Amino acid sequence: MNKKVIKSILIFSSVVFILSFFITSLKTKPKENQVTTTAAQESNLMDSLLKEQSIKLSNNNMQDITMEEDYLNDFRYYIQKSNKIEKVEFEEVLTGYSDNIKFSTDLNYIKIMNDKKTQYFDISDEQIKGLKKLIDKSINTSFDTIKKAKEIKEVQISYKNKKKQIENIKEFNEKLHKKSSISEYKASKLMAEVKENFDINIKIDGYDIYAKTLGKTGLGIYHKDYAAYYEIDDTLYNYLCDVLFISKNDNESDEITSDEREYEWVQTIKVEDKVNDIKEELKGELKDELIRTLFGEIKEPVEFKEYEFKRYNLKLKGESKEQEIIVYENHIKINDKYYKINGADLIVDSVVNNI
Repeated sequence: MNKKVIKSILIFSSVVFILSFFITSLKTKPKENQVTTTAAQESNLMDSLLKEQSIKLSNNNMQDITMEEDYLNDFRYYIQKSNKIEKVEFEEVLTGYSDNIKFSTDLNYIKIMNDKKTQYFDISDEQIKGLKKLIDKSINTSFDTIKKAKEIKEVQISYKNKKKQIENIKEFNEKLHKKSSISEYKASKLMAEVKENFDINIKIDGYDIYAKTLGKTGLGIYHKDYAAYYEIDDTLYNYLCDVLFISKNDNESDEITSDEREYEWVQTIKVEDKVNDIKEELKGELKDELIRTLFGEIKEPVEFKEYEFKRYNLKLKGESKEQEIIVYENHIKINDKYYKINGADLIVDSVVNNI
């Protein structure tokens, strides 16, 4: 065969081989890229959950509880080392969701879902104990917990020796307005603003949650040995003062006497004018004013030898207590003891005539 022909054939074969190799490479590269892309997508559900900025949780007792921002970083820490596994069956004890993703877990395994797929992960054994405590704390000290009127069975408030059950839980609920989460240090500062704070006991199916006002604009929520603190507006504090008939000014004043404090249980005072045969009932501010002006003058008991007219008969009534007091011109009689108060009848008269 002619050398030129042979050379041409060899050149042609080489060109064909190179072209074939190049074309084959072009065809196989997208497949490699596709494999890489698919692998990346397979790990996206956990990555997506770790990036979420707002998560709501539900368990057997409470539904749609917002995980407070302070707990989100801890939640990410506990689940980020979970290993992807094949499908596994487990009994859900907790579910959660955000705008883009859902998950459920028995706190050993976690199932993560979006609109297209579902993936399963094995939570690291080293993280399970911490995760369980975090979830318990997140649900039961979240501000949302005491905003769930449908789940709450009973709310009882107390202040010193005064107690009352809230009849309208929805109304109580509407008085709670959260501003932000706060530190324990700031909470202690708010608590010092008033002399006494309200205790709030909330009953939910299966367990109780305890809350406490921290001054006028703070609230602590407690469950087991967990605590969370929030800044709120003063609507709740004012509402609780009204419910328990407590003077807002008295609670913050340094001038309150021990005798005034003894009568904080009083809700109404029935006043009988013995001279004019007139009966009145004092409530709210008038009741508080009479206690402040009359009982604030009480000193030590005295012997009652002077002749004075019985001017008023007072009947103090509280939720589970009553007390009779006789007012003379310059004395009052309480539990068979007499106390000297100059112008006692005039003090009562001035308050009653403000009705």
